[in-house]
This record gives sequence, C-alpha cells and structure tokens, in this order.
Amino acid sequence: MLERAAGCLESAGRRFLRDSNSTIRSRKSLSRNFWKQNAVIGDVASFFFALALPLSHQSSTCRFRSQVTRGPERDGGTPFLDFLYPRRSQELAIERLKRHGKRFGLRRRKRALVSFSRSYASNATSPSHYTTLEEPRTTGPQTTNTGLEATRSSEGYLLDLLAKQKADFDRAWVLYIAAGRPSSLRSALCAYLSRSTDQTDRDRAWEVFQEIPEAVLGENDFLHAAQSQLGSHDPSKLLALCEKGLQRGCGLKCCTLTFTRFWKARNWKRTLEVWRLVTQFAEHVPGSPYRKLISELEKGRLSWDAVALGKFVARSRNPDGRLLAGFILDHIFRYSYMLRSASTGILVELFRVYHDMDALKPEYYLKTLGTFQASEVRSVFIRTIVFYRIMRRQMPDLKPPQSFYTAQLRAFAQFGITSGIRYFLDEMRHFYGMPHLQIYKDAMQSFAYAGDAEQVNFLFNKMVEDHGPPRSRKLLAPLLDVYARLGNVQETKRQFGRISDEFHLEPNDVCWNIVLKAYANEENLAGALSTYYQMKQAGVLPSAHTFGTLMALFARRGDIDNTRRLLKEAERHGVEITMPMLEMVVQAYCANGLLPQAEQFAVACQDFNVKGSPIGLWNTLLFQHALRVDFVAMNRVWQLFKSAGIKPDAVSYASHMLILALVGKTDRARKTLRDLHKKRVFQATDLHYAIILFGYLKSRNRTMVQVIFKEIEERFGQDETKSTLLELRDQIELDMSCRDPSTKSSAELRLKNAEHTLLTSLTSIDRLTKGIKLPPSKSHVKAAFLDSFYTYRIKNLGLSGAIDEARQLFDEYLNKKRIFAVSESGSESAPLRLISAMMLAYLQAEQYVEVEKCWQLAFSNTVKVASRVDIEELTRTDSLGVLSIRAATHESQSATGQSSTPPTPSTSNISSDAQPSQAASSDNQKHTRESAGIIPSQRYTLSRPLSIYMRALAYQSKAEHVVYVVAELERLGFQLSTFNWSTYVQMLAASDRFDDILEAFRAFERHFMPNFPDWKRLQAGQGIKPLGVPFTIQQLEDSRHFPPPSSSLGKASRTYWSNIDPGFMQPTYVSMVYLAAAVDRIRSQSILKGGEELERLHAVAPKTITEIGRMPYLRDKFQGVLIRHRSHQADKDRQKHFRRQTVAASGILGIRPRKGKKKTTQGSKPSLAANAQVHPVGTPLADLEAARSREAILGPSPVGPEDDVFTTEDRVDLDSAIRGRHARQVHLHRLRAATKRSERKIIEDHLSSVESSPETSAEVGQDTHGDEISTDFANDSTGYTQTISSPQYEKKP
Repeated sequence: MLERAAGCLESAGRRFLRDSNSTIRSRKSLSRNFWKQNAVIGDVASFFFALALPLSHQSSTCRFRSQVTRGPERDGGTPFLDFLYPRRSQELAIERLKRHGKRFGLRRRKRALVSFSRSYASNATSPSHYTTLEEPRTTGPQTTNTGLEATRSSEGYLLDLLAKQKADFDRAWVLYIAAGRPSSLRSALCAYLSRSTDQTDRDRAWEVFQEIPEAVLGENDFLHAAQSQLGSHDPSKLLALCEKGLQRGCGLKCCTLTFTRFWKARNWKRTLEVWRLVTQFAEHVPGSPYRKLISELEKGRLSWDAVALGKFVARSRNPDGRLLAGFILDHIFRYSYMLRSASTGILVELFRVYHDMDALKPEYYLKTLGTFQASEVRSVFIRTIVFYRIMRRQMPDLKPPQSFYTAQLRAFAQFGITSGIRYFLDEMRHFYGMPHLQIYKDAMQSFAYAGDAEQVNFLFNKMVEDHGPPRSRKLLAPLLDVYARLGNVQETKRQFGRISDEFHLEPNDVCWNIVLKAYANEENLAGALSTYYQMKQAGVLPSAHTFGTLMALFARRGDIDNTRRLLKEAERHGVEITMPMLEMVVQAYCANGLLPQAEQFAVACQDFNVKGSPIGLWNTLLFQHALRVDFVAMNRVWQLFKSAGIKPDAVSYASHMLILALVGKTDRARKTLRDLHKKRVFQATDLHYAIILFGYLKSRNRTMVQVIFKEIEERFGQDETKSTLLELRDQIELDMSCRDPSTKSSAELRLKNAEHTLLTSLTSIDRLTKGIKLPPSKSHVKAAFLDSFYTYRIKNLGLSGAIDEARQLFDEYLNKKRIFAVSESGSESAPLRLISAMMLAYLQAEQYVEVEKCWQLAFSNTVKVASRVDIEELTRTDSLGVLSIRAATHESQSATGQSSTPPTPSTSNISSDAQPSQAASSDNQKHTRESAGIIPSQRYTLSRPLSIYMRALAYQSKAEHVVYVVAELERLGFQLSTFNWSTYVQMLAASDRFDDILEAFRAFERHFMPNFPDWKRLQAGQGIKPLGVPFTIQQLEDSRHFPPPSSSLGKASRTYWSNIDPGFMQPTYVSMVYLAAAVDRIRSQSILKGGEELERLHAVAPKTITEIGRMPYLRDKFQGVLIRHRSHQADKDRQKHFRRQTVAASGILGIRPRKGKKKTTQGSKPSLAANAQVHPVGTPLADLEAARSREAILGPSPVGPEDDVFTTEDRVDLDSAIRGRHARQVHLHRLRAATKRSERKIIEDHLSSVESSPETSAEVGQDTHGDEISTDFANDSTGYTQTISSPQYEKKP
C-alpha cells in the first residue's frame, strides 16, 4: 500500500513540476499561489480546457492531448489520488466541478515509471539522485505552440460564454484559469461573476477585480466589485471600495449601489457613512452627485423610509443625518407623484416627525395642498382638508394664497361635497376678510348640487349682507337650481319671479333652463313644453341645455321620433350639438329594445366633432347589455370605446358588476369594487353598493346582506340614502315575517320583495346614466323607493287578507304625495305598480267593484303618459302656450279615437249583447300596427294591472267581457305580453260558455303554438330560444343541474327574458292543462250534445288539440285538480341541497383580517404566524401612533355633524386607512417578535445538540439549516428589503 502511494505521489509530482529546462524541486512548502503561476502552460491549459469544454467538443481535446503525450504510457501511477481522500471530500469535489455521476473529466492512461527506484531504508537518498522521467518524443517548440493554441481556444470560449450571458459561473472561472488569466477579460469576467448569488463566485469576482491594473479601472469595475461584496460580513470593504472609487473620480455608481442597499436595510449608520463620503468628494464628481445617489431608491416607499430616517436622526442628533434628511425631504416635496403615492398616515407621520425636528419649510405645506387639490380622485382630494388643518396647527401664521380657497370651493362643487364649505369660508374670512362674490357663488352651487336649500338661502343672505343685492344673474342661479333639483316647481317659479320683481334683472337662458329642469325632474311633459314656448315668446334663444332637457323627457318615455325631431329643431335654431344630446337618442333606442341601432348610432357619433364626453353614451349601452346578460356584446362595446381612447368611469365599472351579480358571481363583483376603489380608479358610490347588495339578495346570502347593510350605514349615514336603507331593511324584515312555516332551512328563504325593489331601481334608465361627479337631485329616486315601500307593503298585506290595513296605507301614500306634489303636474296620482298592488289586494278580498275603480285609474294615468305628442305640429307656430299644447295633445288622442279623457275599456262600456267578432279583432290589430297612438316602448305598460283585471272579470263569471277589454286595448295601441295572453287563455278556458272556450283555443293556436316545444321541455319549464337572445344567458341557470339545449331557454333564463321581451309568446304547462280540462268537459258533454263542438275546436286549433292528445300523465297538482277533479293539497317539502355561501366579514371596503402564513420549514418547526398567535405581543407604540394619527387627521375630539369638515363617507375612508396601517404595524411587530423567538430557539437547539454530541461539533459549523430558517423568518417580516449583514455588535433593524 505504501509503495503504491509513493509511486503515485512521485508520478504526480513529476507531471506537474516538469519545466521545459529542468525539474523544480524544493523542500519548502508550496505557496498558496503555486497553482496559478508555476504550472506548465501547455499541460495545465490542456487539462482545464478539456475540463471546461462541453461534451460535444471534448473529442478534439482528446486528440490534442494525444499529440502532446504521444509515446508509450508506462507510468503505473495515477495523477488523480482519489483513493487517498474520504468519500465525502470526493463528493464535494465532484459537486463543485459540476461533474455529477462521473470522475474527473479526462484521465490520462496509466504509464509506467522509467528508471525509477526507491530505497525503503530509513536513510533514503536525496530527491536529486532520482532518475528523471523520460520525456516524450516531441520537440519543445511543438509542445509550447500546442499549449498556446489551447490557451487561445479557452479565451475564445470564454468570450462566447460572456457574450451569451448564461449563468454558468464555474465554467467561466475554469476557462479563465485555462486561458492564463488574460487581462483583457478581467473587467468582463468581474461583471459576469458579480451576478451570481453564490459566495464563492462573489469571492472570485473580488479576486479578479484586484487583478485589474489601477490604470484601467473604470466606474463599472467599481460597481461590479461592490455587487460582489453586498453579502459580505464586513461592510467596511464596501466603504473602502467607495472611497477608493471616489478618489479616482469613478466611484459614484458604486456609492449609489451601496447607499441603496444600506437604505433598504435601514442601516442608517452605514447609510450616513456613504453620504459623508459623497459629500467629501462631491467637488470631484461631475453633475449632481446627490441626485444620482438616491436615484435607485424605491420611490413608492421613500416617504415611509424618510419617517424612519427622521426618527433615527432625532435620536442620534447627527449633523450629517440632518443634511441627508433635509435633502430627502426636499426631494419628496419636489415631485407631486411621490406625495400622491404615499398613504395619508405616512404623510401625517412625516409632517409630525420633521416638524419636531424643525425641518419643515412653508413651501412644503403649500406644495402638498396644491398637489392634492388638483387631483380628480375624491379620496386624494379629501387629503387637502387633512393637511390644511395640520398646517394650521403647526404653522398658524402661514397664509395660503387666495386662489387656494377659490379652487377648493370649486372642487367641493365638482365632487358634490358640502362638509367643510363653511369651515373654509371662515378661514378665508380670517385671512382676507369677507369672501368675494365668486367664492359665495361656488359655495352656494355646492349646496345646490346636494339639494340643501337651507344652506343655500343662508349663504345667499350672507352674501347680500357683505356685498348688497346681487347684480348678476349667475349669483341667483343657485337659488333656482336647488329647488329645481328637488323637483319643487312652485318654489322654483317663485325664485324665478324674484329675478325681475325684486332684483330688477332679466332672466337669461340659464334661468329658463333651470325652470325647465324643475319640470323635467317632476316628469311633467306639459309643463316643460309650456316653459319652452314661454321662453321663446320672451325672446330668449334656446341653448343646448334647453334641447337636452326636453330630449331627456322624451327619451325616458322611449319616444324615438320626438327625440330625433328635437335634435333637428336644435340644428334649425343653430344650437351647437353636444354629446349629452346625442346620448338621449341612444337612450330612446335602448328604451325600445333597439340595441343594434343604438350601437350603430353611438359608433357614428365618434366621427362627430361635438362638445362633451361620450362616456355616458357608451354607459347606456353597457347597462342594457348587462341587463340582457350579454357578455360578448359588453366586451365588444367596451373594446369600442377603449379603442377610441375613452376612459371608463364609475358607471362603466358598475355595469360590469351588475352582470356579475345577475349570474351569481357577486363575490367577484365585490372584489372588483374593492380593488378599483383601493387603486383609486373611482370612488365607490351608493350605486355600486346597491348592485352588490342586490347580488347577495338574489343568491340568498343573508349574512352578507347584513354585512353590506351595516357598511352602507357606516359609510353613507342617513343623509343621502335614508329612504333606500329604511325601505330595503323593511323589505327584509317583511320577508322574514312572511316566512312559510314549512321552510325549515334559512337558505330556503327567498327575499323576493327586496330583490324586486333593488332591481327596479337599477333598471331605471335615468338612474343608471347619471353622472357621478355632478349628480342631479335624488328626489325622484327617493320617491321611487317610497313607491316601492308602499307597493310591497300593500301587496303583502293584501295577500295576507288585511284589506283594511292595505287601504289605509294607500290613502296614507296619496296624502303624502299631495304634500309635496304640484297639482298641475298630475304627479300626486299613484304610480301604476302601486295601483296594481292595491288591485291584487282587492281581488284577494273579492271586492271586485274596487278592482274596477283601480283599473279605471290605472288606465287613465297610463294613457296620459303613453300617448304620443306631435312635436312637428307644435313647432310650426312660435306663439303657442299651454292651451295649444293641451290642444295638440287632444288632437293626438283624437287621432286614435280618444277624447281628452279617454273612455276606459271596462264593463261599464259593454252592453249585454256586445260580442266582438274575430274579424273585428283582426281589424283592430291591423289598425294598431298602422296608426297606433301609443309610444312603442309604453305598449306593455298595462300588463300587470290587465292580468289582475281579467281575473276579476273571470271570477265574476264575466269572461265574455275579457275579450272586449283586450280588443279595446289593442285598438288603442297597447299590446299584451306573454303573461297577459296566458291569463287570457286560462280565464276563457275555465269558462262554461263554449264561445269563450273557442276563443281561448283560437288565441293559443295563433300566439303560442308557433313556439311550442316538446312536452319534456315544457314540463321542465323550458322554452324555445328567441332570435337575438345571447347564449351567455344560460349562466342564469343553476350550474348544479344539466344545462338545457342550445336552442332552448332554461327555466330561470326563460322567466328572465320574458321581462325583457314580453312580446315573445312562451307557452306554459299550466295553460295547456287548462285547455285540456276544457276539452275534457266538452268531451263529457258530447254524449248529449254530439261531437260538433269538438269538431269546431279541432278546426280552429288543430295543433293545440294534437298536443293535448300527447300530454303525459303526471301526478302533479294541476292535472290532479283541473283534470281529475281532486282536492287541492299543499306541495311536498322536498329536501334541497344549497350551496355553501361565502361570508366576508370585512364587507366591501372594510379591513381584512390578517391570516397567518401556512408555510412551515419542518414538521417540528411551527409557522411564524402560529408562533405569533401562541405568544401574544403587546403593541403600545403602534397603539400610540394610531391615536396620534387619528387625532391629526380627524381632529382632537368628536364633533357634531354640522361642524364636521368631512362627510361620513370620507371619514370612514380615513379611519379605515388609520386602522389598516395600525393593523399592519401590529402584525409586523408580532412577526418580528416571533422571528426573534424562533431564532433564539434554533440557536439553543444547536447548542444543546453540540453539547450532547461533541463528535459532531465539527459538522455543526458547516450546517446551514438554521441559517435558512432564520432567513425565511427575516424575509417574512421584512419582505420588501434585502438585508445587508452587519458586524456582530451592530444593531440590526
């Protein structure tokens, strides 16, 4: 064994110590740099060159080596003494050389030693007596040339590797050694190795940097050297490197990198040392060294880090620290985007810390106020109030410019904010005396937008005290506008009269337009047209607002013809066409369901160079497609206006949330609203909350309904949405009280009333298309919810049999309407849905006379609203007043056979022997198509009360009168919906008169049989899919059930589409059962009367008779009661499986609870979050800081609503920001505490293992498992920084 080892050692020594002239021998130990300098170039280069080459190039290397070592290989030793090393050392060497699974790259074949003899005596001969190794049979120059060729090849491969920028750092180092450490590649190799995260490669980069001659050192060389030392345990090397580079005038990049890494780690001591170096050599650095030094800092966190720096400087009282803090502070306030990106809490803390240091300048306050005041985002603008009050506390003598107060009040009007107006008026009075007229005008306009008539009158009287009676009509406009937005026509006209009577001014077009707006908000078409012609008689030219207001009235009615006529009238008067006027045309098309024409018109409007934003026009289309559950059309419209460069607004995103709520994806809608609000894309409004609330009501998620209700109350208070909240809450309580006793599970409760209330408010077209920035009065919206409240209360009381209470509520409603309604507008009458609810209550109580009276009232009111108005006839004469308008209305009604008070198609107009024929019915329908006097969009208005009235007639055995009523309505221009025709067929089929039954079969054959599906689909509640129905409507179906065929509509989508397109006839299973029962009765009578009646039925409705013959035998209540004449029984309580509902306790914009990370390093190592929960940590500093921030932002003490400078919505946002930051600080504090405990436990475990097993102490120092755990915990607590190691006794952040 010893002989073999000696032979191998001698062979290896001869091979590596061979020189071209002689063999180098020495008894001294080899230097550490021996392998870099004393090897033979040819031999070493060939060895490393072969080792570093890819496998595809090793064959050529082998040929090259064979040429060098050609000759007999007689050395019995081996140059690789692997057997002398432990297995662990061999594995480590193989791993480091990336040669897994193989021995070293290219081994030479064994060759025997020539003339080798060794004495094994104790006195061995000197090494000089050994016989030299036989040289190969090659000449010296050939060997040298071959080695140089290998060196050049290594250098070429290294250049290719550096150019490709591949992460193969070990191969690059081997090629560098094989190439003989060329000086031309040192800079590039240093830059390449500095990219590695391995410490060995970083040490190699530092070694290469030291080999670069100082004469050729550049700025990038210092930068790469600094990158290689970022993970060093000795930061002094970095500082020395920076100093050396600055002395040479090329160390600014190196200093920037070092400064940035120390800054991110919040190692303020080392950061100030770098700052001090740059300050010392600033005169030797060209340009602005300080700006370049902070150029790599994260701009979004600069304010956060500046707070920590200020606290450090305040503790240490370092003069260099004050200079750096002042420079950073000046940099933050120099750029507006840095102020906008910082959170409110951080900026408040920044002002507090640097105010205590006396480092704030007056221009910092003014810059902050100007930045936030210019923002178009409400949540950013509201910060102006916060920092204005901070400025007043910290610098009470600082006087803002007068333009600041003017811009602030204008912004209040733009955002619709009224809280704080009185405060800023008092502040302006404090600095500049009484406010000028423009300030008063903007303040009054803000209160007018909010509908606060009391504040408008107060400010107007204050203005008169300061400046005397107004001499401009602009100052009087807010007085009119506040009442016009409230829909109070009488008070608006009274203020309009004061303009000429009291202030001796002539009303201009603005004043007339405000009066016109008052009539429009009351939906009083006659009054609006009368005002328009009075305006023309007064010699005032109409403007774009005039025609826009009139067009809006007709667009709401769905009158396309008159809307377009008014647009042409505006062009005839030379009025500039604006985008809101074109939007009214799109609304009129949408009200009639003509979405393709509306979209074509909207696309055509893009080519018009008109004034105004077209976003309202596209929002109308978006909502209409959302209501149709048409995802494809919504995406197409969205891409259309996005490609045109139009930015979507809050209403655009509301349409997206509405379609998600309709298909049951309310959670996605809620998350979308939260993300967009947090990102300040738009401000969440009550419309968005109503959509989310409707989605949860539809999915029966009662827990989320309560959560959203609570958030609405906290966010919006009781000012703007009081009626909405009270009405919806009452509907939920009513649904809970009306719960069926058989309903066992809470998930089975269906909040039908609340669902319908919200959906009705959302589908109101004027509600959906309102602007968010300048919202008009909400009086008609509140009235709509008031109507819903009484409607569903009366409906449920009537169904419960409490007819007296229902009648009392109906009278109470009429009395309330008369209090604030105007007699001439006719708005004191009850809405149609309220009359329908009262009709249902009377029908349930079998008071058919009262049903008749309600039907007459509903019919007369509907005719007034739905009749056409001939604008062309009115525009021919400019001297027409109210009488001419009423006469034109009378002529329009007379053209359809009506008088000014049209006769009601009821039993009072029917003689005992009056029976319309089929021919008369056909003539009436033809006349309806040709010259109907009802607006097309209003033809189905009487659908609900008509069905109730037909049932009332049938229950009185007056089925023949049903035919007359339907014929009269069709003659007048109304149309029956699929629900009306089903009721018509059922009531006539249940009659005992054969003529009524024959009419029922005739109507069913004509209307329903063309769309009759097979019995399987009809029994399942499915129907034929009409043309134009989007395929995405199938998402309304329950995903747990098998979807219907593509040519059919499911039960849910069929019911939903019947509300959108009531004219498409959908046959029902119940109607077929009624017809089958009629056939069964006639068949039973045919024994006595013969089969003539059956033959007539077959002749009139052959397809219907055929399908009745195919009716399957079903054991349901309809066939059991109507056909088999069994007693009615309650439905069986089937077991239903409901989905698990999502509950988000944070609501929409609340603070989410922080959940612990589920990451664990090992089974024995608990997670950091679990460790933090097991060991609760007190956070007095975080609590104190949150209290300071709340006092600085919201004020020192709670104030009343009248003195609060923030609205409820803004106060909730600010308080949420404070609580969110406090929760984050507490969470980070607990994470740091848990990290320290975990690291301490790991160290204790290691120490205990070392003490228990001393034989493994040598391996413990090499184990890095504990360091990896510490690194994981540190990354969790300080994830946004890359921590730089510091000396042992230096305090870490």
